Amino acid sequence: MITIKEVTDKYLGMSHHLGEFDCLTIVVEIYEMLGITIKHPAYNVEKNWALCGEDWFDKYHSGWKKVNDYSPFDVVAFVNGKGVIFHIGVMLDNGRFIHNQGGPGVVISRISDQIWKKRFAGFYRHNKRK
Repeated sequence: MITIKEVTDKYLGMSHHLGEFDCLTIVVEIYEMLGITIKHPAYNVEKNWALCGEDWFDKYHSGWKKVNDYSPFDVVAFVNGKGVIFHIGVMLDNGRFIHNQGGPGVVISRISDQIWKKRFAGFYRHNKRK
């Protein structure tokens, strides 16, 4: 079992690398550390779901369920102005989540921060997590 400290030590401050290491990639890698393989869709497919208004979890990834309360390593999702999931991160503790924010790279934010609070879409748990 991995710890929050191991995740933050490994990823905090890592840069974006021009789309090669985006918000989905950090989720994929953390879940690999948990022993769960998640497919990373082709980047053009990822852009298509945002345009057509599909739920990313429902359309591209089976095995996820939306939950009311998070536990560490659940995924948190955020919507854009059109109500489409556009950004995800991995919950840590005390309302904090780790995510790749683009320019600043991998950071820890709080879901209570105004920018994230107003875009909050929900918590998702993978069925292979106990």
